[in-house]
Amino acid sequence: MRWPFHKKATSNKEEARRFYNAKDYEKAEPFLDAMLKENPNDAWAMDVLSRLYMNTGRHPNAVVLLSRALQQRSEPELLRRIIKAGCNSKLLDVVIEHAELLDWKVDDEDLLLKIYDSFWPNERCVIFFQHTDWDPKLQFTSYLKAEYLFENGETDAANDMVKKIIAVPIKNEATLIVALKVCESLGLQKRADALFDEHFKTDLNMSRKRSLAKKLRHAKRYEKSIHVAQLVLEEEPDDEQMLTLVTEIATKADSPSVGIEAFHTLDSLGKAKTFHVRRYANAAIAQGSPKDIVNAVQRLVSLKADASSTIRRAFLQLSRMQAMSEAEKILGLLKETPLEIELRSSTASEEGELNRALEVLEQGLVQYPTQISLLIRKGITLEALGRLTEAINSYEQVLELDSKHSSAVDLRLKCGLKIWPEERYFEEISAASEASPDNLNHQFAKLNYILRVLKDHELALKVLDTCLLHHPENQRAHLDKTLVLSWMGQHEEAQKCVRKLIHRWPKSNDVFITASQVKKNAGNTDQQLRHINSMLSLSGMSPVVSLNPEGAITPQHLATATNEVVDDPRLVSIIMTTYKRDPLLDAAIASILNQTYRNIELLIVDDCSPDENFSYLQHLAEKNERVRVFQMTENGGTYVAKNFGMTQAKGEFIGFMDSDDYSHAERIQFQVASLDAHPEVVGVTHDYFRIDESSNIEFRGIGALRMACISLLIRREVVDEIGFFDSLRVGADTEYIERIEAYYGKERRLRTRIPSMFMMLHSSSLTGGGPFHISWRSVTGHRLQHHRSFRAWHKKIRAGKAAAFVPRMIHVRPFEAPEEMKSTHYGWVEGMPLFSEMIRKRNHDWWAGKKPAWQKKLSPKVAGRDYVNELGLKVPELYWKGDDLASIPSFERLPNQFVLKPEKGWSSNNVYCMKNGEDILTHTPHDRNSLILALSNDKFVSENKPTIMIEELLEPEIKQRNDGLPRDFKFYCFGDEIAMIHVALRKSEVNKGENEHQYYTPDFKLLSQRIMEKRDQGRTPIPRPDCWDEMVNAVRTIGRELGIYMRIDMYATNRGAVFGEFTPTPHGGNGYSDFADRYLGSFWKGEEGVE
Repeated sequence: MRWPFHKKATSNKEEARRFYNAKDYEKAEPFLDAMLKENPNDAWAMDVLSRLYMNTGRHPNAVVLLSRALQQRSEPELLRRIIKAGCNSKLLDVVIEHAELLDWKVDDEDLLLKIYDSFWPNERCVIFFQHTDWDPKLQFTSYLKAEYLFENGETDAANDMVKKIIAVPIKNEATLIVALKVCESLGLQKRADALFDEHFKTDLNMSRKRSLAKKLRHAKRYEKSIHVAQLVLEEEPDDEQMLTLVTEIATKADSPSVGIEAFHTLDSLGKAKTFHVRRYANAAIAQGSPKDIVNAVQRLVSLKADASSTIRRAFLQLSRMQAMSEAEKILGLLKETPLEIELRSSTASEEGELNRALEVLEQGLVQYPTQISLLIRKGITLEALGRLTEAINSYEQVLELDSKHSSAVDLRLKCGLKIWPEERYFEEISAASEASPDNLNHQFAKLNYILRVLKDHELALKVLDTCLLHHPENQRAHLDKTLVLSWMGQHEEAQKCVRKLIHRWPKSNDVFITASQVKKNAGNTDQQLRHINSMLSLSGMSPVVSLNPEGAITPQHLATATNEVVDDPRLVSIIMTTYKRDPLLDAAIASILNQTYRNIELLIVDDCSPDENFSYLQHLAEKNERVRVFQMTENGGTYVAKNFGMTQAKGEFIGFMDSDDYSHAERIQFQVASLDAHPEVVGVTHDYFRIDESSNIEFRGIGALRMACISLLIRREVVDEIGFFDSLRVGADTEYIERIEAYYGKERRLRTRIPSMFMMLHSSSLTGGGPFHISWRSVTGHRLQHHRSFRAWHKKIRAGKAAAFVPRMIHVRPFEAPEEMKSTHYGWVEGMPLFSEMIRKRNHDWWAGKKPAWQKKLSPKVAGRDYVNELGLKVPELYWKGDDLASIPSFERLPNQFVLKPEKGWSSNNVYCMKNGEDILTHTPHDRNSLILALSNDKFVSENKPTIMIEELLEPEIKQRNDGLPRDFKFYCFGDEIAMIHVALRKSEVNKGENEHQYYTPDFKLLSQRIMEKRDQGRTPIPRPDCWDEMVNAVRTIGRELGIYMRIDMYATNRGAVFGEFTPTPHGGNGYSDFADRYLGSFWKGEEGVE
């Protein structure tokens, strides 16, 4: 702005005017100071210097100067300016004092919005707006009065006022922002949208559109702000203000691609500054664009910007996307810097290699001992390793360098929560919350302690008032305050809050579940259930009813008011485990059998109950064909029982249910519909809330509603690909759900926040009491140790460095778990035998030590064949056997295809698979004489003189006929228990690298772990052979008869499962991997593998 300066002016004034108009404020200021030193009451100098202070962000200085100016002349423009400076300086008294002197006009609504944004709901600010005699044409203050009425629970009066003023078109953007908020608070979302659309129908010039975009951004209405900004850019594509605004909020509006495009436009105009590049990087990270991420980081590095946090996030995003070449480019830009060390540590951590990550950091801290980012990362890594005291020490080192480092403060408190004595933790969190009263995390942590430990409602109310002072729109604080008032017996005030909350957040499950408990506390059980049903209606679910005369809502008294039936040909298997007779069992069973989705089978697995529970279940199954019941032979915990149920499930979908909960009748219907609507999703969960014996809903921490792990419904393919629950007694459901996310990606596990699970709260529940109880500290002790361990393993899965599949019974753990959490089933632990050791011992005892073992006589192939033949099982047809090579019959007396081999030995070099006169594995032609010559020259044959046998050359199954030979299924058996199957396909004796080897679990799931150290194994599973069941039955029959460890080789042929040979000491016990050694060793019992 330029002023009409007098022609005759002092030199100071001319210079001040010249530099100020050129926006060279640094040079203008000394001249203005000189003028005021000469004449302290120089009105012109005070006017210009106050503007200069405001333009350079020194608003408190402007307030002081404007106060002096106003003592000389009370002009409206000066009043407006001091009010604006006072708002920017957060000086409420100054603002209100001068606001009360101003004659407010319609054009002042922007300034009124600034006062409101700066100080509402401070009491003095509220009084100013409510008790000033406003011009009726000021729509802003009318909407504000409606909001005030709403805030005080007078929702009907607020609605009436809005109806009166809403018909008048809004002409001011500041008023529009408040009107939108008020309408939304009253639940008038459609009206709010209409107000916004109608405002655009007015003739908004470009300046007003820009102003609206900025105000919407300030109000955190990012999507609308971007929409308006893009309208400006359609007409003026080079508008620097709007392009800058878009780069700022595009990621917040979930439109990162728009932000990237805006940056490129700024860049092409030569207007891109460092902060634009930083925003570009954030958008590129959110978009997941490797090219843009690398480009942004290169720009930040070249600008020497302090952008460590942004570069760190960029690098980690590339790593998670497996864009390793791009990630390496970033590391190349950071050579020999602390950030390079931090990122290399982060890489190791993301791969689940926490000890390696810590080692990198400790080496880096030798070189950079006071580097805060490395100390923070060290603390995080130590925490992930469970070394909390050391982590706290690392964060305290940071605080010695920077006492206000917010991350160090927060992380230190997070660790202290788990291990500090209660009194110390409360002292620490209280000090932190007082130092940063606007930090919601600190306030809520303090509140949690006050409510769960101190049970001091008066103190809780003070904390909540502090939260709402700094965050008046925070829903959780409003809900908690409402509950505390209710618990304190202030039922009328609490119910007034409920009415207000329902108007403000009419589509919030949390609001209605809170309202439900408030009604219960006030003694109104009918209204308790009404609010629960209002919550269910938000998801389109039918209401529930209480069958109890007193309106109790505990699981045994609930039913769903619906007659709907969903016929779907796809079977859903629901697995329920039980231990002893639970009084809520019948209600839980009924809630599944009464599902609207009718095509359900309910598999109930009794975990070896000592009472009559299984007999009762059998009686139930006799009466309902949809119920199938099983009993475990030993008690192993709910997850081992669930795993058994998963092996029996026939459904296309598999879900779960506890024996003491209630499942809304539409749960399965809604979950299947979700999977149908999202074909890429492999699993879906609903939410739950807990109810105690008196029908009180449990509220703790974040509220009443949480994800219900037990509600998980998965596609069958999930079991095929990642397997089963961990063999634990507690906590395996959380791991399983997170494993799904680690393997498939978080976006393929859907959490629909539908509260379909009503759970019983009692001390016998795994999470409701006992040694694994989740206390006010949240997850601690063994559970916390378990979480850290499995999450490190999951990182390896994400990085492609570990397999996700877990067998039904874990024999070698993929990650450590506390002993107290493990099931009683057998898994390898330190001190148990290694497979290779036992095989080498057998090799010595049987053959050198002459240990008597009748089974060793079956090692020769003919003897093994005869033994199996006597069991009535299929064996190859034997054409000839003899000890004299010269007695080998002529080929004319043999079929066109046969196998000739020694009955002893382990090498395939002296095995001839003949077809039409040619060995098909070497493609070498042979007649009788050349075969005899080859055998005579064979060192093993000449030294050991074994019996030679000629038998049938088996044909593969029809579907595998292109294999040439049948696949060899080598079963590692411990009695009749199958531990592993090695599937081999021999293709060549010339190039043995062509031969295929794969290893499978007993249920024919491909093992990804290496079995033999020096043998490649296939990663693509083959289909089960058609004769699989026949083969398994034959192997178990043989194994049961043998009663020891034995490898039993079988062939899948065109005439079914055919026995091959016995191998009592495979590979002589040599060459097995550590995993195979422990896995197979976990099955070994006694001297010979079976007790």
